[in-house]
Amino acid sequence: AAVYLLLTANFANAGPFVESGDLQLRSDLQVLNDNDVINIPMSTWPLAWDDVIHALQSADEIKLTQPQSQQALQRIQSKLTQQFRYNQLQMTAGISAANTIPVIRSFASIPREEKQIYVSGSWMNEDFAFKLKLTGVDEAQDNKDLRLDDSYASVNLGNWLLSAGAQDRWWGPGWQGSLIMSNNARPVPGITLQRVQSQAPETRWLKWLGPWSFMTYLGQMESERVIPDAKLWLARFTFKPFSSLEIGLSRAAQFGGEGRPEGLETFLRMLFGQDNSGEGSITAENQPGNQLGGYDIRWKLTLEFFPSAFYFQSIGEDESGMITTARMYLLGLEHWG
Repeated sequence: AAVYLLLTANFANAGPFVESGDLQLRSDLQVLNDNDVINIPMSTWPLAWDDVIHALQSADEIKLTQPQSQQALQRIQSKLTQQFRYNQLQMTAGISAANTIPVIRSFASIPREEKQIYVSGSWMNEDFAFKLKLTGVDEAQDNKDLRLDDSYASVNLGNWLLSAGAQDRWWGPGWQGSLIMSNNARPVPGITLQRVQSQAPETRWLKWLGPWSFMTYLGQMESERVIPDAKLWLARFTFKPFSSLEIGLSRAAQFGGEGRPEGLETFLRMLFGQDNSGEGSITAENQPGNQLGGYDIRWKLTLEFFPSAFYFQSIGEDESGMITTARMYLLGLEHWG
């Protein structure tokens, strides 16, 4: 078992993101979602604070009768007061030590190295935001003793948020792991475009989707790889056709890099799955991409005596006949009270 010592000062950051790693905040938001107080997709992290705020403003107060929901709402509002501040520079510092670092990380934010210290500053207004976090580690596993992980700059574009930086991502309903994007690896720097408020479409042809969110990302990987400087492309679409059901569709692909083609044609071939070695003129040397893709669901069970939810994730590699192969599965049941 790992033993951690964590010391932080002013643990608050101004910013437009509900960042992954805050186990209590995720639990509180999930309580409100499951008790039908709010209704937003919650399986793609980081979330947008604006989506949470809009959901709370239109919350169903009739459903806000359970003490569990009331306490969760109070904690969320307290976190909002700390983090969603305009035109105020906020500083955070922390130091941590651990006797061991787990190989597989859970959703909870834990140190990446046995000894590390960090300082960060963040600021936001109605249109722009930035966070600069500098972390120093001792005896780093990857020999990167100085890091800018969790730093970013962002700009609001209507109901979209465009950001550049290196942020942890967590895709899927699991609490202990994800089969496609999680915080196991350090974040990759890149550019992200994501929807802010997840209101359902107004047109009758798409209204059945319910609240929906979408994000896409293009990142630059390290040079210390078998294929140096490869690119990482991500896309995820989530929707809630019912308040009790959330569905997520995920795609992740590595392409390009040193000695590999990475132009528009290569990206399009990768996008449409035409990138498997042995197909046509594709060889191991000019293979456009290496991919993962799949789906996940979270279904809240309507059992008053046993409040719970079932979740499932299926992720496969590459593509054959327009479907993924070499699939992996994650299955879970959660209960609260």
